[in-house]
Amino acid sequence: MVMYSQVTSARSVRQEGTVTRIILSSDGTFGGCLIQISGRFSNDCSGGFATFSCTGEFTTKDVAYRMLDQAQMAFALGSRVFVTVEDSKKHNGFCFGTRIDILSQ
Repeated sequence: MVMYSQVTSARSVRQEGTVTRIILSSDGTFGGCLIQISGRFSNDCSGGFATFSCTGEFTTKDVAYRMLDQAQMAFALGSRVFVTVEDSKKHNGFCFGTRIDILSQ
């Protein structure tokens, strides 16, 4: 008997920047919510975009919306953020944001 197993490794990367765009979609596109930051992620993610999976596929909706709230606050205040994304979880090609840190001015 021959068995085959495939090992995949998710890669998480962090990027600092400012939130430049927030997208919400009622049909679940982009996981329901997507942000763009001024920096670019160095892995297989599309530009500086990150989804928080507001549809609840990769985390709970409650956690996703709290992360989105943080991004909206940073956008409104012009604060810098660190966003961590994981390239093994994607909505429409955009990587899942697993963490957002707001930095002091």
